[in-house]
Formats: sequence, C-alpha cells, structure tokens
Amino acid sequence: MNGNKPTEQQALQERQKFVTAFNDTMLKIWQEQITLLGVIDTGALLASPKALPLRADGRFFEVELSQSFLEICD
Repeated sequence: MNGNKPTEQQALQERQKFVTAFNDTMLKIWQEQITLLGVIDTGALLASPKALPLRADGRFFEVELSQSFLEICD
C-alpha cells in the first residue's frame, strides 16, 4: 500500500519545481542588485544572468547560474 508517499516521478517533479523556483529567485535578486547599484550602462550585465538547464540523476538537481561580464580595454 502506497499511502501518501509520493512516487519517485512525483518526487522528481517536486524537486524540479523547487530548483526552478530557486533559480528564478536568484536571477531576480541579481537583477535587482544590478539595478539598485546603478551599474547599467549597455544593459548587457542586467541581461546576462541566466539559469542553465536543469540536470537530474533522479535524486539530485545541479543548480547553475551563469553571468557574463564585459571588459573595456583602453
């Protein structure tokens, strides 16, 4: 009898929802901080934070964020 215990597929979907929400929250935090600090020149930094694709082995999701920086050479 299964009771209220989620299936492995349901547990995987719940972890995926958590990781996706975590990534979205981190992206918003980075974008808010960039805006608050006023370091917007070209807009490239503000647009650069990205959540990378989720990878799951059934038990663990790897959480990755990526950000790009421009360098100006004089």
